[in-house]
Amino acid sequence: MSNIDVTAKTYNLPWLAQAMDWLAGDGAERAAGGLIRHLLLPLIGIGLFLMLWAAAASQIQIWTSLVTVMVGFLLASLIAIPLGILCGMSAAVYAAVNPLIQVFKPVSPLAWLPLVTIIVSAVYVSDDPLLSKSFIISAMTVTLCCLWPTVINTTVGVATVDRDLMNVSRVLRLTWFKQTVKIILPSALPMIFTGLRLSLGIGWMVLIAAEMLAQNPGLGKFVWDEFQNGSSNSLARIMVAVFVIGFIGFALDRGMLML
Repeated sequence: MSNIDVTAKTYNLPWLAQAMDWLAGDGAERAAGGLIRHLLLPLIGIGLFLMLWAAAASQIQIWTSLVTVMVGFLLASLIAIPLGILCGMSAAVYAAVNPLIQVFKPVSPLAWLPLVTIIVSAVYVSDDPLLSKSFIISAMTVTLCCLWPTVINTTVGVATVDRDLMNVSRVLRLTWFKQTVKIILPSALPMIFTGLRLSLGIGWMVLIAAEMLAQNPGLGKFVWDEFQNGSSNSLARIMVAVFVIGFIGFALDRGMLML
């Protein structure tokens, strides 16, 4: 097997292998068919999507949605990872926190949103606010809904650290901080990133519903406004937004997988 074949299989690039077969004259007809299927047709699909995108993208505030979901995701991560480490290292903390996790984890964003709206409206009072209330409400709703997978996966990752490694840390008399940084985090990192990947996907789905109800400028509000508009072009614009939501969600997931 050539280096190019190995590269194509490793990085899931079937079109590269088909192109090399075609150039080498190995089954030219079969290779050409595979090249069309794996390269040309996806390019046509992407091209059609970009044409639709060019027609409607100017009316969709994507960056607001991305900033909102990343703020909510980062807040959730800052809470979930330390909490998961504590739960994984201490059976007492886990016993105290786990019932709350199991109760709050299945709560819908539609239930969190009114509560967050009431609290933010009561606390965040300013004549010249730095951030709009709708932005804060959407970000906090994302935080409350997407932190649980990271908490659970971090807890499992920390709790399943090799006991031999923990015994070595005790023999070396490592401090709690050094034990966490040198042994626990490196061992639990795959599970932590799995939780972060799940949390980001959930956060992106939650954001669309939160933006619809909180009227935060973004993809969710765009879809809701088009639905309320009821013009002849609304269906096409909503479909473009659906594809954009799916494409961005896919890109975020791939990004976390690469990390």
